[in-house]
Amino acid sequence: MNHDAYLEDNISKYPAIELLKKLRYTYISPEECEAQRGGLYNVILKDILRSQLEKLNSYTFGGKEYKFLNENIQRAVDEIDEPLADNLVVSSEKIYNDIMLGRSYPETLPDGRTMNFNLKYIDWDDITNNVFHVTEELTVHSADRQHDTRPDIVLFVNGIPFAVIECKAPTISVEQAVEQTIRNQKQEYTPQLFKFAQIVAATNKNFFKYATTGTAKKFWNVWREEDTEWLDGLLSQHITDRSITQQDRDIVSLFDRHRLMELTKYFIVFDANIKKICRHQQFFAIRKIIKTINTDDENGNRQSGVIWHTQGSGKSLTMVMLAKYILMELTCCHPKVIIVTDRKDLDNQIAKTFAHTRLSPAKATSGKHLVELIQSDKADVVTTIINKFNTAENQKIKINDRNIFVLVDESHRSNYGTLATKMRIVFPCGCYIGFTGTPLMKKEKSTVGRFGGGDYIHKYTIKDAVDDKAIVPLIYEGRFVDQKVDEDNIDLWFEKTTRRLNEREREDLKQKWSSIKRLTSTDARIRRIALDIEEHFTDSVKNTGMKAMLATNFKRDAVRYLEVFEQLGSLNCAVVISAPDMREGEDDILSETDNKVIAFWNKMMKQYGDADTYEEIYIHVRRPDYYNRKKNLLNNWLNEQCGIIFNEIMHEVHQKFIPYGVDFPQLKLRNMTSRWGSCLPNKGIITLNKRLIEAPKNCIEYVVYHEFCHFIHPNHSKQFYSLLQVMLPDWRDSKQLLERSIIL
Repeated sequence: MNHDAYLEDNISKYPAIELLKKLRYTYISPEECEAQRGGLYNVILKDILRSQLEKLNSYTFGGKEYKFLNENIQRAVDEIDEPLADNLVVSSEKIYNDIMLGRSYPETLPDGRTMNFNLKYIDWDDITNNVFHVTEELTVHSADRQHDTRPDIVLFVNGIPFAVIECKAPTISVEQAVEQTIRNQKQEYTPQLFKFAQIVAATNKNFFKYATTGTAKKFWNVWREEDTEWLDGLLSQHITDRSITQQDRDIVSLFDRHRLMELTKYFIVFDANIKKICRHQQFFAIRKIIKTINTDDENGNRQSGVIWHTQGSGKSLTMVMLAKYILMELTCCHPKVIIVTDRKDLDNQIAKTFAHTRLSPAKATSGKHLVELIQSDKADVVTTIINKFNTAENQKIKINDRNIFVLVDESHRSNYGTLATKMRIVFPCGCYIGFTGTPLMKKEKSTVGRFGGGDYIHKYTIKDAVDDKAIVPLIYEGRFVDQKVDEDNIDLWFEKTTRRLNEREREDLKQKWSSIKRLTSTDARIRRIALDIEEHFTDSVKNTGMKAMLATNFKRDAVRYLEVFEQLGSLNCAVVISAPDMREGEDDILSETDNKVIAFWNKMMKQYGDADTYEEIYIHVRRPDYYNRKKNLLNNWLNEQCGIIFNEIMHEVHQKFIPYGVDFPQLKLRNMTSRWGSCLPNKGIITLNKRLIEAPKNCIEYVVYHEFCHFIHPNHSKQFYSLLQVMLPDWRDSKQLLERSIIL
């Protein structure tokens, strides 16, 4: 007898199945599954799916309820099984959209007219109307029959595979189960199963990891349940004859029917063709945010608050999932989400993250554009830099809407000063949710106090992230640089420089200037510290392939350190700062921007032309003279991505034009300032604007359909638009979305 196989079945797999049955999954044998699948390559339980589609779907006309035609039910069964694309995640996204939104099918009405009605695969409003099944050892054939797989446990919702669980014996590392699941998703194995899966999991009873389709090994997560009362209640109810294991805890946490549907509906996103599922801190943070914003504050507005999640915990993705949750669940309130940052690079990062996840944000390109977006219904999600509220406030814009949700990134910086005040003038009734990885602890600058609520909505600390192995531990080495302060000279300098002030002004200044904060910025101390850093880096770090970063309290100190390092001559250094007028950390009018900072900034602007180029090139390249190389590499990469994605979409669209005798055209890429694409029918060429890569996929599809139609109707005639309507019925929506997503 194989000892590990015995342990796998009896210690891991069978207890998992028994627990799932108690969670109200109906067991279905592999033989019953095979009878419904229509072949071992197929993975959908077609009889169950067909029965559920008939049960869940109907439409109303003339006060009467009608069932869908049998042929439309069968079409829905067949069409959910999307053909596998070159990229597994592309197929998975199409299936996810079908599961979430359903499909539209034509029905003939009693009066003879034909209308399209939506047919849904899942009842998201009442999950008890869905059916849940569990099976074991589901044999799945590969295309070549050489790489068949047999996952230990598969969970079905309405006959559609929703989850795959790989079990191992306690003597075998859970990492082997992870690697096996990743292998099984490869093209030569059985990706047709995993294109449906929303959660994949690996367990050996004592350890448990989860992910979603296409997740690389290093991104598989552990789950830490925060609703312990709920979890312990279910465990004590269902497990009475043995000890509770980590496997038990995670199966309930992830696969309880309500939890599985909640995770699928709100907490899965597609980020630049990568499918992602939330980590536990994102899930519980958003849950608590939703509870918070559904509570009124003392003014009758929605309660605001702060999320403290340490750096590297996925705050940007948390904001995406939160926006998705708000827009889905509060539709009756017509919510609008405003994402606010304090730096261009953060704004670009956030905007790209949202765009990649198909939420299609509008990026405010100016203060005027921000005002236009606020006053219109062109976008449900807007990203902006906080200083653009200057224009909005100057134009006396004031929107008293409690259903505007302002998500403030790096809120420990962005929520202070006049700009933050202007933001709150524009949205006096808005709901403000701050996100920070480094909250301010001083009483007079409490980030939590600024947002209200009394305490953090949710916290995820460095220790939490280290415990989850999401980040590596921080290791500290103390360094002491002796510095004797010449107090007599400082006092003399102070008397000389303040002789024209009155006594009250001098006393006020003395209290501020004599603090250790000011003393640590002296040139002498900077030189001593720089010398110590140089010696330590040269002895311990240099030539190891590693780099180092020095953070300073003030921009002027950063420039001074650079000067000293350049004088020492042994280290290659660069200074990264935002524009001098963005004085993070300054809280009084005496904090004048240093001339050194202005001179350094002007030098950077002269060298690179603008702040965006400086941030993109100087920040990310070790030496400034690499500019052209970096630019060429970036352009080549962009062209490559455009070629891959645009060609994939063109091949999909071309299938619909084959009956019209249209050959597959040559694709050309250009930067265009006034159009999205062009077509040369006589030469068989379609040219697409490279900026389309920034747009949601359905917008790219609209442009491609548009240009393909020109092969049949070269001009924008009535026949042209009739054909476009047939090929892409919702083209107007996609066109509108494209025009508000990207400004040419």
